[in-house]
Amino acid sequence: MKKVLFLAYHNSENNNVQSTALVRRISQYEDFFSREGFQIEYIVTKNNDVQIDDWNHRTLEIPIAKYYKNKILNKLYVFFIMIIWGDIIGYSFYKNRKTIHTFLEGDYNLIISFFTPRGSIWLGSYLRKKLNTTWWVDLQDSLSEGLDDINLTVGMNWLKKKLAKADQIIHVSPEWATEDKNHIQKEIVYFRHCIPELPHALGNLSSVNNSPAKIIYAGNIHFDAMNPAILANPLTNFHKLIELEYAGIAQIAQILSKMNIPLTMLGQLDKKQLHECYSAADIILILAWNKPGRKVIPSKFYEACAYNKPILIVGNDTGAFQSLFEEWGHPNVINDSEDKIEEALSGFINNNFERFFCVDKCLFPVSDQTSFDRFLSNSLISHS
Repeated sequence: MKKVLFLAYHNSENNNVQSTALVRRISQYEDFFSREGFQIEYIVTKNNDVQIDDWNHRTLEIPIAKYYKNKILNKLYVFFIMIIWGDIIGYSFYKNRKTIHTFLEGDYNLIISFFTPRGSIWLGSYLRKKLNTTWWVDLQDSLSEGLDDINLTVGMNWLKKKLAKADQIIHVSPEWATEDKNHIQKEIVYFRHCIPELPHALGNLSSVNNSPAKIIYAGNIHFDAMNPAILANPLTNFHKLIELEYAGIAQIAQILSKMNIPLTMLGQLDKKQLHECYSAADIILILAWNKPGRKVIPSKFYEACAYNKPILIVGNDTGAFQSLFEEWGHPNVINDSEDKIEEALSGFINNNFERFFCVDKCLFPVSDQTSFDRFLSNSLISHS
Protein backbone atom coordinates (compact mmCIF):
# COMPACT_ATOMS: atom_id res chain seq x y z
CA MET A 1 0.00 0.00 0.00
CA LYS A 2 1.21 3.52 -0.79
CA LYS A 3 2.18 5.48 2.32
CA VAL A 4 2.72 9.15 3.13
CA LEU A 5 4.24 10.49 6.34
CA PHE A 6 3.12 13.89 7.65
CA LEU A 7 5.47 15.78 9.98
CA ALA A 8 3.75 18.58 11.87
CA TYR A 9 3.34 20.44 15.11
CA HIS A 10 -0.26 19.22 15.57
CA ASN A 11 -2.96 17.67 13.41
CA SER A 12 -6.75 17.94 13.37
CA GLU A 13 -7.11 15.32 16.09
CA ASN A 14 -4.92 16.82 18.79
CA ASN A 15 -5.74 20.44 17.94
CA ASN A 16 -9.37 21.19 17.11
CA VAL A 17 -9.81 24.67 18.59
CA GLN A 18 -11.42 26.94 15.97
CA SER A 19 -9.85 24.88 13.18
CA THR A 20 -6.35 26.32 13.48
CA ALA A 21 -4.84 27.41 10.15
CA LEU A 22 -1.98 24.91 10.12
CA VAL A 23 -4.29 22.05 11.04
CA ARG A 24 -6.81 22.98 8.36
CA ARG A 25 -4.17 22.92 5.62
CA ILE A 26 -2.98 19.51 6.78
CA SER A 27 -6.56 18.23 6.70
CA GLN A 28 -6.84 19.24 3.05
CA TYR A 29 -3.71 17.24 2.25
CA GLU A 30 -5.19 14.39 4.27
CA ASP A 31 -8.41 14.46 2.24
CA PHE A 32 -6.49 14.24 -1.02
CA PHE A 33 -4.14 11.43 -0.03
CA SER A 34 -7.00 9.43 1.49
CA ARG A 35 -8.90 9.62 -1.79
CA GLU A 36 -5.75 8.57 -3.64
CA GLY A 37 -5.54 5.40 -1.54
CA PHE A 38 -2.52 6.34 0.59
CA GLN A 39 -2.04 5.15 4.14
CA ILE A 40 -1.42 8.34 6.11
CA GLU A 41 0.84 8.40 9.16
CA TYR A 42 1.75 11.30 11.43
CA ILE A 43 4.62 12.38 13.63
CA VAL A 44 3.47 15.37 15.71
CA THR A 45 4.30 17.00 19.01
CA LYS A 46 2.26 16.09 22.05
CA ASN A 47 -0.58 18.40 23.05
CA ASN A 48 -0.81 18.01 26.82
CA ASP A 49 -4.36 19.39 26.80
CA VAL A 50 -5.69 16.59 24.61
CA GLN A 51 -5.68 12.87 25.32
CA ILE A 52 -6.39 10.61 22.34
CA ASP A 53 -6.60 6.86 22.76
CA ASP A 54 -7.80 5.91 19.28
CA TRP A 55 -6.30 7.90 16.40
CA ASN A 56 -7.90 7.97 12.95
CA HIS A 57 -4.44 7.57 11.45
CA ARG A 58 -1.36 5.88 12.84
CA THR A 59 0.27 8.67 14.84
CA LEU A 60 3.33 9.19 17.00
CA GLU A 61 3.27 12.04 19.52
CA ILE A 62 6.61 13.44 20.63
CA PRO A 63 6.89 15.39 23.92
CA ILE A 64 8.39 18.86 23.60
CA ALA A 65 11.71 19.39 25.36
CA LYS A 66 11.74 21.75 28.31
CA TYR A 67 13.24 25.23 28.40
CA TYR A 68 15.58 26.58 31.08
CA LYS A 69 14.09 28.90 33.68
CA ASN A 70 17.18 31.10 33.76
CA LYS A 71 16.64 33.71 31.01
CA ILE A 72 20.29 34.14 30.03
CA LEU A 73 20.98 30.41 30.00
CA ASN A 74 17.76 29.77 28.09
CA LYS A 75 18.66 32.35 25.44
CA LEU A 76 21.98 30.60 24.78
CA TYR A 77 20.23 27.23 24.83
CA VAL A 78 17.62 28.32 22.27
CA PHE A 79 20.27 29.81 19.98
CA PHE A 80 22.37 26.64 20.12
CA ILE A 81 19.30 24.54 19.32
CA MET A 82 18.35 26.83 16.43
CA ILE A 83 21.68 26.52 14.61
CA ILE A 84 21.52 22.70 14.72
CA TRP A 85 17.88 21.59 14.83
CA GLY A 86 15.99 24.75 13.85
CA ASP A 87 13.99 25.17 17.05
CA ILE A 88 12.89 23.38 20.22
CA ILE A 89 10.57 21.16 18.15
CA GLY A 90 13.46 19.97 15.99
CA TYR A 91 15.50 19.28 19.11
CA SER A 92 12.56 17.34 20.57
CA PHE A 93 12.41 15.19 17.43
CA TYR A 94 16.18 14.66 17.62
CA LYS A 95 16.03 13.57 21.26
CA ASN A 96 13.34 11.04 20.37
CA ARG A 97 14.83 9.78 17.11
CA LYS A 98 15.08 6.20 18.41
CA THR A 99 11.37 6.26 19.19
CA ILE A 100 10.72 7.67 15.73
CA HIS A 101 12.72 4.92 14.02
CA THR A 102 10.83 2.30 16.02
CA PHE A 103 7.55 3.87 14.89
CA LEU A 104 8.44 3.86 11.19
CA GLU A 105 7.37 0.72 9.34
CA GLY A 106 8.31 -0.25 5.81
CA ASP A 107 8.73 2.12 2.89
CA TYR A 108 7.20 5.56 2.47
CA ASN A 109 6.38 7.00 -0.93
CA LEU A 110 6.44 10.55 0.36
CA ILE A 111 7.26 12.66 3.42
CA ILE A 112 5.69 16.09 3.92
CA SER A 113 6.93 18.63 6.47
CA PHE A 114 4.45 21.32 7.50
CA PHE A 115 5.94 24.67 8.49
CA THR A 116 5.74 26.22 11.04
CA PRO A 117 7.68 25.01 13.06
CA ARG A 118 11.21 24.74 11.67
CA GLY A 119 11.56 21.47 13.56
CA SER A 120 9.34 19.67 11.05
CA ILE A 121 11.81 20.74 8.35
CA TRP A 122 14.72 19.33 10.34
CA LEU A 123 12.92 16.01 10.76
CA GLY A 124 11.93 15.89 7.09
CA SER A 125 15.50 16.54 5.99
CA TYR A 126 16.75 13.88 8.39
CA LEU A 127 14.21 11.24 7.33
CA ARG A 128 14.56 11.96 3.63
CA LYS A 129 18.16 10.84 3.88
CA LYS A 130 17.45 7.90 6.18
CA LEU A 131 14.49 6.59 4.18
CA ASN A 132 15.75 7.62 0.74
CA THR A 133 12.37 8.92 -0.37
CA THR A 134 10.68 12.02 -1.79
CA TRP A 135 10.32 15.00 0.55
CA TRP A 136 7.92 17.92 0.20
CA VAL A 137 7.66 20.98 2.42
CA ASP A 138 4.45 22.98 2.82
CA LEU A 139 5.00 26.53 4.07
CA GLN A 140 2.14 28.35 5.75
CA ASP A 141 4.18 31.33 6.79
CA SER A 142 7.15 33.36 5.69
CA LEU A 143 10.38 31.49 6.45
CA SER A 144 11.43 34.44 8.60
CA GLU A 145 8.56 33.74 11.02
CA GLY A 146 9.87 33.34 14.56
CA LEU A 147 13.29 34.79 13.75
CA ASP A 148 14.16 38.12 15.34
CA ASP A 149 16.68 40.54 13.83
CA ILE A 150 19.55 38.96 15.76
CA ASN A 151 18.83 35.41 14.60
CA LEU A 152 17.49 36.16 11.12
CA THR A 153 20.69 35.59 9.13
CA VAL A 154 21.64 32.43 11.00
CA GLY A 155 18.12 31.06 10.82
CA MET A 156 17.69 31.74 7.11
CA ASN A 157 21.06 30.16 6.33
CA TRP A 158 19.97 27.08 8.27
CA LEU A 159 16.72 26.92 6.31
CA LYS A 160 18.51 27.41 2.99
CA LYS A 161 20.79 24.47 3.74
CA LYS A 162 17.99 22.16 4.89
CA LEU A 163 15.53 23.04 2.13
CA ALA A 164 18.14 22.53 -0.59
CA LYS A 165 17.30 18.80 -0.46
CA ALA A 166 13.52 19.23 -0.62
CA ASP A 167 11.98 17.80 -3.79
CA GLN A 168 9.15 20.34 -3.75
CA ILE A 169 8.34 23.42 -1.67
CA ILE A 170 4.75 24.66 -1.66
CA HIS A 171 3.74 28.04 -0.24
CA VAL A 172 0.31 29.45 0.66
CA SER A 173 1.14 32.96 -0.51
CA PRO A 174 2.50 34.23 -3.83
CA GLU A 175 4.14 37.16 -2.05
CA TRP A 176 5.84 34.93 0.52
CA ALA A 177 6.83 32.46 -2.20
CA THR A 178 8.68 35.20 -4.09
CA GLU A 179 10.27 36.55 -0.92
CA ASP A 180 11.43 33.16 0.34
CA LYS A 181 12.63 32.03 -3.08
CA ASN A 182 15.04 34.96 -3.05
CA HIS A 183 16.23 34.00 0.43
CA ILE A 184 16.91 30.31 -0.16
CA GLN A 185 17.66 30.45 -3.91
CA LYS A 186 15.35 27.54 -4.67
CA GLU A 187 12.16 27.21 -6.68
CA ILE A 188 8.96 27.57 -4.65
CA VAL A 189 5.48 26.99 -6.07
CA TYR A 190 2.39 28.34 -4.38
CA PHE A 191 -1.16 27.29 -3.83
CA ARG A 192 -3.27 29.47 -1.60
CA HIS A 193 -5.22 28.15 1.34
CA CYS A 194 -8.21 26.59 -0.31
CA ILE A 195 -11.85 27.17 0.48
CA PRO A 196 -12.83 24.12 2.55
CA GLU A 197 -15.61 21.70 1.78
CA LEU A 198 -18.27 22.16 4.43
CA PRO A 199 -19.64 19.34 6.59
CA HIS A 200 -23.21 19.95 5.42
CA ALA A 201 -24.65 17.51 7.93
CA LEU A 202 -23.75 19.90 10.75
CA GLY A 203 -26.38 22.48 9.96
CA ASN A 204 -28.42 24.54 7.56
CA LEU A 205 -26.15 26.80 5.52
CA SER A 206 -28.87 29.01 4.09
CA SER A 207 -28.95 32.73 4.87
CA VAL A 208 -30.34 33.77 8.24
CA ASN A 209 -32.25 36.99 8.80
CA ASN A 210 -31.53 37.93 12.38
CA SER A 211 -32.75 41.03 14.14
CA PRO A 212 -30.44 42.64 14.94
CA ALA A 213 -28.20 41.26 12.19
CA LYS A 214 -25.31 39.15 13.47
CA ILE A 215 -21.70 39.79 12.49
CA ILE A 216 -19.36 37.04 13.63
CA TYR A 217 -15.67 37.61 14.14
CA ALA A 218 -13.53 34.57 14.92
CA GLY A 219 -9.89 34.79 15.75
CA ASN A 220 -7.20 37.38 16.24
CA ILE A 221 -3.73 36.54 17.54
CA HIS A 222 -1.95 39.68 16.31
CA PHE A 223 -3.84 42.57 17.85
CA ASP A 224 -1.22 45.13 16.84
CA ALA A 225 -1.58 44.12 13.17
CA MET A 226 -5.34 43.44 13.19
CA ASN A 227 -6.82 46.11 15.42
CA PRO A 228 -10.64 46.19 15.57
CA ALA A 229 -10.78 49.75 16.95
CA ILE A 230 -11.94 51.04 13.55
CA LEU A 231 -15.23 49.19 14.15
CA ALA A 232 -16.16 51.05 17.33
CA ASN A 233 -17.99 54.06 15.90
CA PRO A 234 -19.72 52.28 12.98
CA LEU A 235 -21.06 49.50 15.21
CA THR A 236 -22.14 52.02 17.83
CA ASN A 237 -24.00 54.02 15.19
CA PHE A 238 -25.75 50.85 13.97
CA HIS A 239 -26.24 49.33 17.44
CA LYS A 240 -29.98 48.78 16.97
CA LEU A 241 -29.48 46.93 13.70
CA ILE A 242 -26.12 45.16 14.01
CA GLU A 243 -24.63 42.98 16.76
CA LEU A 244 -21.07 41.63 16.88
CA GLU A 245 -20.31 38.09 18.05
CA TYR A 246 -16.72 37.29 18.97
CA ALA A 247 -15.22 33.80 19.12
CA GLY A 248 -11.62 33.69 20.24
CA ILE A 249 -9.08 34.18 22.97
CA ALA A 250 -9.91 35.98 26.20
CA GLN A 251 -7.32 38.75 25.75
CA ILE A 252 -9.01 40.04 22.59
CA ALA A 253 -12.45 39.61 24.15
CA GLN A 254 -11.39 41.91 26.98
CA ILE A 255 -10.24 44.56 24.51
CA LEU A 256 -13.47 44.33 22.52
CA SER A 257 -15.56 44.56 25.69
CA LYS A 258 -14.09 48.01 26.38
CA MET A 259 -15.21 49.38 23.01
CA ASN A 260 -18.81 49.98 24.13
CA ILE A 261 -20.37 48.17 21.17
CA PRO A 262 -23.20 45.60 20.95
CA LEU A 263 -21.21 42.44 21.66
CA THR A 264 -21.75 38.76 22.45
CA MET A 265 -18.79 36.71 23.67
CA LEU A 266 -18.75 33.13 22.41
CA GLY A 267 -15.39 32.04 23.84
CA GLN A 268 -13.06 29.68 21.99
CA LEU A 269 -14.99 27.20 19.90
CA ASP A 270 -14.19 23.82 18.44
CA LYS A 271 -14.61 23.17 14.73
CA LYS A 272 -18.24 22.06 14.94
CA GLN A 273 -19.29 24.95 17.17
CA LEU A 274 -17.61 27.50 14.92
CA HIS A 275 -19.31 25.99 11.88
CA GLU A 276 -22.69 26.36 13.54
CA CYS A 277 -22.00 30.00 14.46
CA TYR A 278 -20.80 30.84 10.96
CA SER A 279 -23.89 29.18 9.53
CA ALA A 280 -26.19 31.24 11.75
CA ALA A 281 -24.48 34.59 11.13
CA ASP A 282 -25.55 37.19 8.59
CA ILE A 283 -22.09 38.67 8.01
CA ILE A 284 -18.61 37.25 8.57
CA LEU A 285 -16.00 39.80 9.64
CA ILE A 286 -12.35 39.59 8.59
CA LEU A 287 -9.76 42.09 9.81
CA ALA A 288 -7.10 42.89 7.22
CA TRP A 289 -3.46 42.67 8.27
CA ASN A 290 -2.32 46.29 8.46
CA LYS A 291 1.23 46.04 9.80
CA PRO A 292 3.68 47.41 7.19
CA GLY A 293 6.35 45.18 5.73
CA ARG A 294 4.30 42.01 5.51
CA LYS A 295 1.49 40.93 3.19
CA VAL A 296 -0.94 38.60 4.94
CA ILE A 297 -4.39 37.20 4.30
CA PRO A 298 -5.83 35.70 7.50
CA SER A 299 -6.55 32.02 6.87
CA LYS A 300 -10.01 32.52 8.38
CA PHE A 301 -10.90 34.41 5.19
CA TYR A 302 -10.73 31.21 3.13
CA GLU A 303 -12.84 29.39 5.69
CA ALA A 304 -15.40 32.20 5.60
CA CYS A 305 -15.66 31.90 1.81
CA ALA A 306 -17.23 28.47 2.17
CA TYR A 307 -20.40 29.82 3.79
CA ASN A 308 -21.80 31.91 0.95
CA LYS A 309 -22.21 34.83 3.35
CA PRO A 310 -21.21 38.44 2.72
CA ILE A 311 -17.70 38.94 4.10
CA LEU A 312 -16.88 42.33 5.58
CA ILE A 313 -13.14 43.01 5.22
CA VAL A 314 -12.01 45.83 7.50
CA GLY A 315 -8.68 47.61 7.96
CA ASN A 316 -5.71 48.86 5.98
CA ASP A 317 -4.59 46.05 3.70
CA THR A 318 -0.84 45.90 3.04
CA GLY A 319 -1.38 44.41 -0.41
CA ALA A 320 -2.24 40.74 0.05
CA PHE A 321 -5.98 41.16 -0.45
CA GLN A 322 -5.43 43.36 -3.48
CA SER A 323 -3.31 40.57 -4.99
CA LEU A 324 -6.05 38.02 -4.30
CA PHE A 325 -8.77 40.27 -5.75
CA GLU A 326 -6.78 40.54 -8.97
CA GLU A 327 -6.13 36.79 -9.10
CA TRP A 328 -9.77 35.87 -8.44
CA GLY A 329 -11.30 38.73 -10.43
CA HIS A 330 -13.16 40.40 -7.57
CA PRO A 331 -13.74 44.14 -6.99
CA ASN A 332 -11.66 45.79 -4.28
CA VAL A 333 -13.89 45.72 -1.19
CA ILE A 334 -11.41 46.71 1.52
CA ASN A 335 -13.21 48.91 4.05
CA ASP A 336 -10.31 50.95 5.39
CA SER A 337 -12.27 53.83 6.92
CA GLU A 338 -15.23 54.30 9.22
CA ASP A 339 -17.20 55.85 6.36
CA LYS A 340 -16.72 52.77 4.17
CA ILE A 341 -17.71 50.45 7.02
CA GLU A 342 -20.88 52.45 7.63
CA GLU A 343 -21.58 52.43 3.91
CA ALA A 344 -21.20 48.64 3.90
CA LEU A 345 -23.50 48.18 6.91
CA SER A 346 -26.09 50.54 5.49
CA GLY A 347 -25.92 48.70 2.19
CA PHE A 348 -26.35 45.32 3.88
CA ILE A 349 -29.52 46.47 5.62
CA ASN A 350 -30.85 47.43 2.19
CA ASN A 351 -29.69 44.17 0.52
CA ASN A 352 -26.78 45.88 -1.19
CA PHE A 353 -23.54 43.88 -0.92
CA GLU A 354 -21.34 46.18 -2.98
CA ARG A 355 -18.81 46.67 -0.17
CA PHE A 356 -18.66 42.99 0.77
CA PHE A 357 -16.60 40.12 -0.57
CA CYS A 358 -18.84 37.46 -2.09
CA VAL A 359 -17.40 34.37 -3.77
CA ASP A 360 -20.05 34.42 -6.49
CA LYS A 361 -18.75 37.82 -7.63
CA CYS A 362 -15.35 36.33 -8.56
CA LEU A 363 -14.75 36.27 -12.32
CA PHE A 364 -11.89 33.76 -12.20
CA PRO A 365 -11.47 30.35 -10.51
CA VAL A 366 -10.87 30.41 -6.76
CA SER A 367 -8.68 28.01 -4.79
CA ASP A 368 -10.94 25.17 -3.67
CA GLN A 369 -10.41 21.54 -2.72
CA THR A 370 -10.95 20.33 -6.29
CA SER A 371 -8.26 22.59 -7.72
CA PHE A 372 -5.96 21.76 -4.79
CA ASP A 373 -6.44 18.05 -5.48
CA ARG A 374 -5.57 18.61 -9.12
CA PHE A 375 -2.46 20.56 -8.10
CA LEU A 376 -1.31 17.79 -5.74
CA SER A 377 -2.07 15.10 -8.31
CA ASN A 378 0.11 16.84 -10.88
CA SER A 379 2.84 17.23 -8.27
CA LEU A 380 2.76 13.51 -7.51
CA ILE A 381 3.08 12.68 -11.19
CA SER A 382 6.01 15.04 -11.68
CA HIS A 383 7.87 13.57 -8.68
CA SER A 384 7.10 9.89 -9.27
